[in-house]
Amino acid sequence: LVDGIRGGEDFRTGAWLGFEGVDFEAVLDLGSARRIGSITAGFIQDQRSWIFMPSSVEFFVSADGENFEPVSTLEGGVPADREAPVLKDFKASVPGIDGRFVKVLARSIGECPAWHAGAGGKAWIFVDEIIVE
Repeated sequence: LVDGIRGGEDFRTGAWLGFEGVDFEAVLDLGSARRIGSITAGFIQDQRSWIFMPSSVEFFVSADGENFEPVSTLEGGVPADREAPVLKDFKASVPGIDGRFVKVLARSIGECPAWHAGAGGKAWIFVDEIIVE
């Protein structure tokens, strides 16, 4: 998630990490406190393969890794029924925030929608990279 390798429109390349039926949560340790200007997390939607955009992505910052302050929440914004694969970076500008730890929480839709061929089955969420600048 922090190797600098971005995934493309084919989720099978090995650059993506997938999570079935659950929210995605990751905490990054930046090694020391630093000024943060933006946080980005990249996702793919390929609904034909039961992979959907998160319904929302939340970013948090912490000095100690225990007490996290919310800094931004971004909504999904991609229609779930779009046929072609969609790549989307959720980017939050957070100028002037200091912290050592960054948490990303992407909310899964949970189950495939009623109109989908996999209706009621667990939906996947795929993430490729988290970037802190």
